Amino acid sequence: MNTLIGYAGSLRARNMSAEEKSAAVRDFALTKGLAVAVLAGLMSACFALGLDAGAPIRNAMQEAGANDSRVGACNTFVFHRYFNTIEQ
Repeated sequence: MNTLIGYAGSLRARNMSAEEKSAAVRDFALTKGLAVAVLAGLMSACFALGLDAGAPIRNAMQEAGANDSRVGACNTFVFHRYFNTIEQ
């Protein structure tokens, strides 16, 4: 997959004029990119904490015979409720 994306990027760069290339370099913002990456990592960690907090409910649902799709939906609900109560 990465090879395909890299090939598409090289084709795009080949077809760009010098003016378009310099505009693309000007639009590059390392700080914004790093900030978004850090924020995405923190949000991912929060979601993992929410799934972990819902583990007892997930286990109880599985013991009661719920199918896997309902168990996943329950974990997402617990995550949402857990973090909304923290803000209050």
